[in-house]
Amino acid sequence: MKKVLFIGLLFGAMSLTSCKKDYTCECITSTNMEGIADSSTSVTINDKKDDAKDQCENMSTSVTSGDYKTSTDCKIK
Repeated sequence: MKKVLFIGLLFGAMSLTSCKKDYTCECITSTNMEGIADSSTSVTINDKKDDAKDQCENMSTSVTSGDYKTSTDCKIK
């Protein structure tokens, strides 16, 4: 009976842990005031979902120089 309980607890604990998986982070870069996409890139992140989302969103940037704005918007796909 103790073995059955131990095995049940072991499987229960394993199901509660998050696994690392591959997530695709897509970044779209635009370099004009209309926000039209000039290019896009994809990066694969192997991590937990929330951590991968944070890493991806941290790659987003925005720079304004005179009349031009360059921005990169990154999101998990």
